[in-house]
Amino acid sequence: MKRQPNLGIRKPEALSAARAAGFNPTVVMGWFKKYQDMIETLGLENVPDHIWNYDETGLQDHFISTRVVAEVGSPCFEVTGGEKGETTTCLASHNAAGGYGPMMVIFKGKRMKAEWLLGSPQNTAVKISDNGWINSELFVEWGKRFLQKLAKDDP
Repeated sequence: MKRQPNLGIRKPEALSAARAAGFNPTVVMGWFKKYQDMIETLGLENVPDHIWNYDETGLQDHFISTRVVAEVGSPCFEVTGGEKGETTTCLASHNAAGGYGPMMVIFKGKRMKAEWLLGSPQNTAVKISDNGWINSELFVEWGKRFLQKLAKDDP
């Protein structure tokens, strides 16, 4: 590494093969163009509290990552295989003005444990499913809580 100061030992971020295929400048710029067109069509350019993003993420309780040699300052990814271990799913939303909607955390299990609620942020629902994944019933429940959060003038 002394002879190549632009290289360093780094731990890559996990990146699925599907995401890696769509992770190029042409696709990303195309997405942002469509997004800007939609914002203008809906008249939301100056109403950031009406622009919401919702996402879910699965947290794995077991994963192994290696270190690789990569150029310093450049992105570093590792394409991962199938999932291992148990999954806990988190659903969250926020708007462009910095506001947050209700959150839901879904654990794998048959019975709720009281300690799962300890230390959770306000407006967080803790739920269970057979595999720790979201299902349509839980999504509808989260959606109803989200709609209650919206301002009266939010379309």
